[in-house]
Amino acid sequence: MKTADEQYQLPADAIEALARRLLPAIRSYFESEEGKAAFEEWKTQQNAEAQSVLAEKIDRVNPMTLSDSLIMREVLSRRSRLL
Repeated sequence: MKTADEQYQLPADAIEALARRLLPAIRSYFESEEGKAAFEEWKTQQNAEAQSVLAEKIDRVNPMTLSDSLIMREVLSRRSRLL
């Protein structure tokens, strides 16, 4: 049985034509105040998720006491706000 990608594969020229039609609208959105705010919010969420993953990895590699772990998380949180 074919996968969805194999079953519904679009020709490259159709994808390119669609991209050419969408690009101006995408650019316009990300240049708008709403788009800039949404992008900043997305970056903040991505950074928070990355910090969480990093903290979990640190906890697995180097088991700390609860207070050490909380201090490390606070340091990472403050560091992310500075970036």
